Amino acid sequence: MSELVVNGVTVVFEGVSRLVWQRAAPDRWTLVGVWPSRERRRTLRAAMDSGEQALVVLSGDRAASTLFSEELPESFAQGLPEECLTLRPDLQAGMIDIEVPPLDWLPEEHRTRGLRFADWARHQVATLPALVLPHLLVEDEPRRGPRFAFPTRPVTRAHVGLLEPLVRRVFPEDRPSP
Repeated sequence: MSELVVNGVTVVFEGVSRLVWQRAAPDRWTLVGVWPSRERRRTLRAAMDSGEQALVVLSGDRAASTLFSEELPESFAQGLPEECLTLRPDLQAGMIDIEVPPLDWLPEEHRTRGLRFADWARHQVATLPALVLPHLLVEDEPRRGPRFAFPTRPVTRAHVGLLEPLVRRVFPEDRPSP
């Protein structure tokens, strides 16, 4: 799950959740892509440029995973932009380390702002007691573009229900669009 729409706001989960998997057999999955597709990237950027609201939930960890070679079809890299993933195969072990570059789907100004916010948030998590931190640190309102949130604790599918009150708080309905 990489993207949801909550109360009309696009919510994007950054990190390994951007990896798109498909069941290849009853007991096997293969990696088939990386969110967003080129077309979805274009439509997201156009929507944000026109003032539509988005919330990006950043990954608290490095967005990396290790796969068995058979989980990555040979045709996988065809059609993907080169910067989309970093692949480091270990042929002897039959494993491939992959890394999803953070926020690479955003225009550079928003990507830079998001990375800066993530660095600030990681510093807060590293230096403050967990008891005083909220579950999500939310970026102060930007002039334009997406808002960023950083989880201070693991985010699971069970937390999806908490997105609606968060979106209402971050994007109040009476707030004028940029």
